[in-house]
Amino acid sequence: MNLVVLAIFTNTINSLLGALSLSYAHGFTSAVLFFLVGLLYDRFQTKLIWYYSGICQIMPVFSIIFCIFILANIGLPLTFNFIGEFLIFIGIFEKSIYLCFFALFSIVLGVCYNFWLFNRVIFSSLKIFYLVKFQDLNKKEILLLLPLCFLVFFFGIFSDSFL
Repeated sequence: MNLVVLAIFTNTINSLLGALSLSYAHGFTSAVLFFLVGLLYDRFQTKLIWYYSGICQIMPVFSIIFCIFILANIGLPLTFNFIGEFLIFIGIFEKSIYLCFFALFSIVLGVCYNFWLFNRVIFSSLKIFYLVKFQDLNKKEILLLLPLCFLVFFFGIFSDSFL
């Protein structure tokens, strides 16, 4: 969201459209990521990331949806976040090349953290003695997450009709 504030202060049409787009995209992806973390808390009754590892072995559907939204969160092309970030960087580049470099550095730090989080939670060694329930996503949760998954890619591909 720091990019949205930066885009508003650059006051170019590209950055303002990017700020609007990224705000909507952040609403989709962050809501789903918080929902997924809430599901983990509901199943394992802890908020400490140290206890979460090897989730892909016991919750494969959760792992796939978590991967999709982590990639959307970092701004993978064809997602709604990418459109917003790309427009913001075009607008920032119009104002200052140096400011664009520092904004890109913040994106790189965010990508590194997202990949670290995903690797830590999904692919580390399974700590079987800390897990309480071995339940993947049920039908209601999948039916709730699939439309949001569709919307993130739909608005990323057909963003010209939205903006």
